Formats: sequence, structure tokens, C-alpha cells
Amino acid sequence: SFLMASLAVSPSITDLGTTAEPALPPTTKTIEILQSRPPSKPTPSPTEDYLPRKLYPGTYGEFCGPTPEVLVTQACAVHGWHADKPRDRVDEACEMHDIAYCKCESELLARRKAPLEELPMLSSMTALRFATKPALTRALPVDNEYFECINKADRQIITTGIQVRSEMQQSGCSLDPSLSWFCDLGQGTLGVFEKVNLDIFLRDLDFDERPDKQIALKKLEQKRQLDLQKELQQGKNLAEAASSGPVQEDEQQMLQRLLGPQ
Repeated sequence: SFLMASLAVSPSITDLGTTAEPALPPTTKTIEILQSRPPSKPTPSPTEDYLPRKLYPGTYGEFCGPTPEVLVTQACAVHGWHADKPRDRVDEACEMHDIAYCKCESELLARRKAPLEELPMLSSMTALRFATKPALTRALPVDNEYFECINKADRQIITTGIQVRSEMQQSGCSLDPSLSWFCDLGQGTLGVFEKVNLDIFLRDLDFDERPDKQIALKKLEQKRQLDLQKELQQGKNLAEAASSGPVQEDEQQMLQRLLGPQ
């Protein structure tokens, strides 16, 4: 968040225990000096040096990207990378996701009666738990309640992503021009959703549930992409293809899985 630096004020003589002379009005020269100073710069985000940001610097808005912008050391107070207000619905979904992860970590520390200190790399390792869970459970004091809390947060951001994508594509991205990239099918729109491949979260949720008879979320997403392409190949525009029966059925299957019993 933006934290504007204030001008440093030297201690007055009164602060040193002696009587100060009445303050004099600023001279014209003093005013000129103050006005000539460059504007104060915002302090960097507390996560500016966060390792995943250096390894993968891509971000979107104030909250999307490979960094948790809401920290337990700040009591999960909301702040973004460079501003505190999300720019759009996508950024808002990322903000909610950051808040949820922070609350999961805070509750974990409370259960452990541990100091309110951020556990290093916890959020990043958790976001890759389909590959890191064994190491995560050995290295950090996480429990099943923490993973259940995280699972709920990941369900929510994927649900929002599917809903926003559907609305945008069915409108031909006319509803919100700032989110027109939902109509760019080149990179996979769920991946673009957070500038970090959200297929990761689909894999996490499939890993959490280890579906047996149910179709994995990742496979449902792939089926949705294939069905959309088939509709487009029939000469339909994107709005028509996204509104078609097969694509709508694929989305409903995914949403039923995501919004079902927790």
C-alpha cells in the first residue's frame, strides 16, 4: 500500500528539557526549498523482496500474483502491492484469496499457541501442495484444519474465475473492456486470471479430493476448452460459443463440484 513518507522534524529545544523560543514563520527561502523538493515516494510493499516475486515477477492489479499481499504480521490488514483498492473483479477475487490464506495461517498459529510471526514460504508451498505437501507437513507445523481452510479459499477463487470468465465471454467481453483478455484464448484464460497459472489450483483441489468416480476438475476444464473450440470451428463467434449447451454444461459440472459439500 502507499505509505507516504512524512518530513522529518528535528527535536525542538523543548524536547531537550529547555524553554524553546516562539516558532518563527517560514521565510520565503524556506518555502522555496520545501517546494523544490521531489515528491515523497511510497514505501515499498512488505512483500517487495518476497522470493516468488523475484522468481516470477508477473502480477495483475494490486493483489494478483505469486505473493501474498496480506500478512499475519499485520493482523491480515488489507493492503495491495501499490494501492489498497482492487482494480476490478479479478483483482478483488485475488484480494479475497490473500485475506483467506492469511486468516488460515492466523488460525493455525492460534491453535498452535505460536507467536504471530509469518511462517516462511508457507503460502507458496501451500499453493503447490499437490507436489509439496509431504515436505510441507514435515517442515512446518500445519494440520488438517489448515488444509481444509486453504481448500475453501482455492475453491472460491476458481469459482469466481469460472463465473467471471463465463460472463465476459458470453458478452463478447463487452461488459468490462478492462477484462477483455478473457476473450484472448491463446494462453488459457484461467491461467491469465491471476498471471500465475490457475491450473495449479485445479491440481491442488484434485489432489485434496483425489477424485475416484468423479471427473477431475482439471479434466473438466480441458473438456470445456475443447467444447468451446468445437463451437468456434462451427463458425460461431465467442459469445455464441460460450453460451452453447456443451460449454454451459461443462461449467455447471465444475461449479457443482466447487460449490458442493465442503
